Amino acid sequence: MTETVAQASGGPPAATSAGPLRVGPFVPDPRRVRRFFATLLVLGLALIWAVFGYSWHVLRSGAEEALQARLDSEVVLLEDHASRTLDAVKARLGSLAALTSPATLRSGQLGAARLAELIAGDPLLRSVSLVDDQDRVVASSNPAHLGLKLPAQVLPPHTRQPEAPELMLGGAHPYRDLSGLAAGRAAEDVQLWLATLDVLMEGRVYHWLAAVNPEFYANFWSRVNEEPSIEVALHSYQGARIVRDRPEWPEPVGMGARLVQALQAGDRGRFDFGQGDRLTVVYRASSVHPAVLTVSADRASLWATQRPQQLRMGALALGASLLLLVAISLQVRAYLRFEGAQTELRNQMRALGAHVMVSESTPDGDIVAVNPAYLLHTGYTEAELLGRNHRVFSSGHHPPEFYTRLWATVKGGTIWKGIFRNRAKNGSLFWVSSTIVPFTDAWGRVTRMVALYTDIQDAMVLAEKLDFERRQRLDLAALNRTLLTEANTDALTGLANRRGFDRFASHALEPTRSFDQPTALLMLDLDHFKLVNDTHGHAAGDAVLRELARRWQRQVRASDLSARLGGEEFLVLLPNTTLAQAVEVAEKLRLVTSSLPVALGPELDGPALAVTVSVGVTGLDSVRAEEIHTLLQAADTALYEAKHGGRNRVAIWAAER
Repeated sequence: MTETVAQASGGPPAATSAGPLRVGPFVPDPRRVRRFFATLLVLGLALIWAVFGYSWHVLRSGAEEALQARLDSEVVLLEDHASRTLDAVKARLGSLAALTSPATLRSGQLGAARLAELIAGDPLLRSVSLVDDQDRVVASSNPAHLGLKLPAQVLPPHTRQPEAPELMLGGAHPYRDLSGLAAGRAAEDVQLWLATLDVLMEGRVYHWLAAVNPEFYANFWSRVNEEPSIEVALHSYQGARIVRDRPEWPEPVGMGARLVQALQAGDRGRFDFGQGDRLTVVYRASSVHPAVLTVSADRASLWATQRPQQLRMGALALGASLLLLVAISLQVRAYLRFEGAQTELRNQMRALGAHVMVSESTPDGDIVAVNPAYLLHTGYTEAELLGRNHRVFSSGHHPPEFYTRLWATVKGGTIWKGIFRNRAKNGSLFWVSSTIVPFTDAWGRVTRMVALYTDIQDAMVLAEKLDFERRQRLDLAALNRTLLTEANTDALTGLANRRGFDRFASHALEPTRSFDQPTALLMLDLDHFKLVNDTHGHAAGDAVLRELARRWQRQVRASDLSARLGGEEFLVLLPNTTLAQAVEVAEKLRLVTSSLPVALGPELDGPALAVTVSVGVTGLDSVRAEEIHTLLQAADTALYEAKHGGRNRVAIWAAER
């Protein structure tokens, strides 16, 4: 390919800086100035918001301390109340246990009327019942309870120590009385809390069962605690919640387990719980009963009450921040415009340097800056190039007049554009498309030159290769036409004979050394062709050969060569063709042979003949003229495979040097 170089406008080959190119007159480092004002702004904002944070911390700490003091006070008061009421329940059941005997049961002293009279007016107890060791009610203040079989799983655990009875507490259940509990009939908005005290009678362990009214505690706690963000609850030692005064509160998952863990450290204390530790729980365990009273506060709700004060303080801090921001922005506004222009120009140069090679040189061509892309292409380091003249890249490919015109154009202040060849450090040559821009000062004098390069080496090589292939195709087509003489042509089919094939192959394969072009060879042999001659005569066989040669010739390129070796055996040489492409051509030839029977013509009185062909395919990535015999042997082996594989097929055999 000819090396057309240059339009009249341009500059010298140089290189681009590994750092940013200079884009204007010297100015103070904008990063330092920017950092100064940014630091001033950050320090001012930090001070303002530090004051806000400290004030909010003081406000919130005061509110939490007040809340903690209230929780500590309420847990003592309410735990004492719960213990006293449970003492009363234990005393009531203890007095009944002292009266319990077979005689009192038979005499009616523990009858329903007597028991109902004993608990009349007690807001805490709904009923008292004596349950035997089979969990059956044998005496009760409510006659409807007599004979009920109570579910064992809902009853409080027994101490089984009637000689030293302890009040055992169960859980709260959604039933109105023992009848509902025994029948499993739940009631809405009503609960029943069970407490038991064991008693020994005739060697059997009975227990007095008290149906405690949980609403008694809830009503009392609601009068004491009017804060909606605080909940009072009574728990068992196993962490099960028995009763609480805020039924609308969702029960925190894992609260009971956390309470049991805290009880292991002490009978009283506090812990934080929930997502973000939003709940503060103060607990106090009874010293005589298996019950723990907790007072829980939702700190998120507490903080919500402080939100107006927080918003006011935040508004003050935000106002002060805006004033500070306006004051600083007014002082640096003009500078920021200048810095923005400089930054934009630097970014543009950086973006440009990321895609193309860039160099900066003095008016005399001494290199002062190069970018990483240029270093990568030339193989030099920055230290090896800075201060050297651009002539270090001269390839010797262009005449001196070329560079003389180039320099005259650039030194005159005109942009130069063109292409030329440079030399890398390792001696390799590469083509570049260049635009060289002269930078001038206020008086129009050229102070430096910036050159932009694009590597077009691959494009130039491809263009040369395409140009070569075009010329090669024309030459091969012309040679193909030249070969069609009596000495090189098969008289029957008009294709090349073996002599013509050898001459064409010698000429066609010689240039492949330059570009390592692939070459493929097809060997075709008609299946059972002897039967055609024996059955229909040699004239019919000749007609078949002529028709198939005509069909095959339409399926190949003008630069390909089709030849008849003799009899029913043919060759097709495919220059610049890969093995995969050759297989496609072979399939087309096979299909065009078998898809349509061959008509013998009016001069031969006979039916159209169905004919098939077997094809052997081989190829190499690059083939020299003297290696054509290698392809012929491999193609012959492939044809043998096709014949023995059933005929009317394509077979491949890799050629070996």
